[in-house]
Amino acid sequence: MTAQNSESYRLHSRRIIPNTYLVWLDDYHGSIAQLQQVVDTVETFVNIDECLDFITDQPDDIGFMITSKRYAQQLLPIINDVPQIKSVYILSSSMTGTQQYFKINDGFADIKSICEALKQALKDDDQNAVSISFPKPIRGTSDTKKDTLHCSFMYTQILKEILLTIDFNSKHFNDFLTFCRCEFAGNDRHLRNIDKIQNEYYNRTPIWWYTYESFLYSMINTALRHMDIGIIVKMGFFVRDLHQHIAVLHAEQFNELTTSDTFTVYRGQYLSEEDFIQMKVNTNGLLAFNNFLSASKKRNVSLRFIRPKADKTDSIPVLFVMRIDPSIKRTSFANVTNISANKHEEEILFSMHSVFRIGLTKKLDDNDRIWEVELMLTSENDLELHALAENMREKTRAPTGWHRLGQLMIVLKKHDEAKQLYELLMREANEQTEKAYIWHSLGYIFYGQGNYEEAVKYYQKSIEIRREYFSADHLDLTTSYNGLGKALEYMGKYSEALDYYKKIT
Repeated sequence: MTAQNSESYRLHSRRIIPNTYLVWLDDYHGSIAQLQQVVDTVETFVNIDECLDFITDQPDDIGFMITSKRYAQQLLPIINDVPQIKSVYILSSSMTGTQQYFKINDGFADIKSICEALKQALKDDDQNAVSISFPKPIRGTSDTKKDTLHCSFMYTQILKEILLTIDFNSKHFNDFLTFCRCEFAGNDRHLRNIDKIQNEYYNRTPIWWYTYESFLYSMINTALRHMDIGIIVKMGFFVRDLHQHIAVLHAEQFNELTTSDTFTVYRGQYLSEEDFIQMKVNTNGLLAFNNFLSASKKRNVSLRFIRPKADKTDSIPVLFVMRIDPSIKRTSFANVTNISANKHEEEILFSMHSVFRIGLTKKLDDNDRIWEVELMLTSENDLELHALAENMREKTRAPTGWHRLGQLMIVLKKHDEAKQLYELLMREANEQTEKAYIWHSLGYIFYGQGNYEEAVKYYQKSIEIRREYFSADHLDLTTSYNGLGKALEYMGKYSEALDYYKKIT
C-alpha cells in the first residue's frame, strides 16, 4: 500500500504523546530558554489560585512546577491532591517537613539543575510506562492450565509479525514526517527533531534514534501501551527497522552462546498496585513486556530508577531480576552500550513483546518498600505460548500483511480504524477477488457495529463478485452467505436470512 498520507489515513483517536508543561510560581527572575528545551511550554504565575486554575484546565497533559520556599509552604497541604502535577521543584536550600509530600523536590540552586531533574523525571516516566500483561488463571483448574491467557496477551506479538511482512518504503517515511509536522505544529522543540530525523535518519542506526532524546521513544511506547494501531502503523517502518537492528546484533553477539552462558540483567520500574497483585498471584506463570524493553547488567544502575522515590509514591517499586538464556531464539535482544545515543552501563535492549516466566517475589533486604522479582526468559518450546500464538495467527489470517492488520483491528474491536484502512485498501485494489475480500471485511465491520443495513449492502457486493470467480461451495462465498444471513436475521428478515443459510449446506 502506497497511498498513505496524513489526510487520508488518520487512524488514531488520541494525542500521540501528552504535552509537557511547566508552571513557574514565583516572581519571574531568570531565562526560561533552558526549560523550553526540556518541556513543551512554560507559564509563569505569581498568584496560587490562578496557577492552580491553569493546571486543572490541562487534565491530559503532564505538568511540573518551579516555585520558591514561601509559595511551597502554602502548597504543601494541597499539592499531593493535584493529580496533574508530577513534581514540584523548589529553588532554595533544603526545607524541613516535606518528607510525606512525595511530589516535593527541594534544594535546587539554579535552573540548570532543575532542567537535569526534569529530563530524568521524563525518562523515569517513560521507563515506568512500559506496559506489561499477564495470564489469568481459570478458577478451579489444575496448575497445568495456569497459563491460559487472554488473547490480548499476544496482540503485540501478532502485530510485530504483521509489521515485519509489510514492505515499508520512503513514501511511508515521508508521510510519517508530514503527519508529525501536523500534530506538532507550533511546538518548536519537536519540529526541530522532525527536521533532524528527516535529514539524518538513514545516517544513524535505529537503536541510536530509539535512545536519542526526541519524541520517537515516547511515541512508539505510548502507541504500544494503548494499542493505538493508527500510530503504530505510521511508525511501522521504525518498528521494523528497530527490530531488525536488534535481531542482527543478537545474531552477532549471542549466536555462539549456549545455556551455560546464561546471564542476569536488571530493570527498575514502578507498577500499579493492580499489576503488582496480579503478578504476585501469577507466580510461575507468564508475563509479557509489550514494548521494546531496556535493562542493565548493572544492578545499581537499575535501582537508581526506583530507590530515590521508593518511599514517596503510591506505586510499587520493583526490581526485575531477569535470567537470560542466550540460546533462546524466540526473543531478540542485544547489548547496545556502544550504540545508544545515551551511553549507559551495559544496556540490553529487547525487541517488543518479550515473554518471561515469573519466579520468586520478595522484598529487597535493605528497603521494605522495594520488591525484587525474578523473571526467566521463555523459549519457543513453551507449548502453551506456542498454541496461543497459533490461535491468534488463525484469527488474523489474511492474504497480505495489510489485510492481516485489518483483521487484527477487527479482533481488537477497533472498527472505525479498520474501516478506514479497508476503504484505503479498496482505492488501491486492482484484483476483483481482493475487492470482494474488502467488501466482505467491511460488511463484517458494520455487522460488529450493529449497522446491519450497511453490513447487508457490503456482503451483497462481496457475494456478487465471489459468485463470478468461485464455485457455489467455495469457503469464501459461503462465508459471505453466512455473514449476510446473520445481518438479515438481526434485521428481522428471517425468510431472506434462511435463503442464504440454505446456500451454505
